[in-house]
Amino acid sequence: MEFLVDDLTGSFYFLEMNTRIQVEHPVTEMTYSDLDLVEMMILHGIAKRDMKRSPIQFNQSMYDQQRQNAKASGRGYVIEGRVYAENPADSFAPCPCTLQSVQLESKHEWLRIDTWVNMF
Repeated sequence: MEFLVDDLTGSFYFLEMNTRIQVEHPVTEMTYSDLDLVEMMILHGIAKRDMKRSPIQFNQSMYDQQRQNAKASGRGYVIEGRVYAENPADSFAPCPCTLQSVQLESKHEWLRIDTWVNMF
């Protein structure tokens, strides 16, 4: 679930709820290195299909431990970047285009790059 919070009043406003894996899931997986959200969803779905108890048990104390581990390892922060094209002449509607030059370096073990772009 996503919300906005007004710092001055403390009011919060609902934005959206997504019941499927989100494009941002690598942010969570990079912060909490012991999590594989896709695997968790698959295992949960198989258990539901087979009418069995889900093997995914994630409670507050487990979250707290994940958070402590992330802080201790220096993985408490993640930045995600996305490249996409919009047409400003058409109310910024999505617009297909050709990428003319792409250079993504993944020399660091801490750097995760998920892409559909073929790099030459």
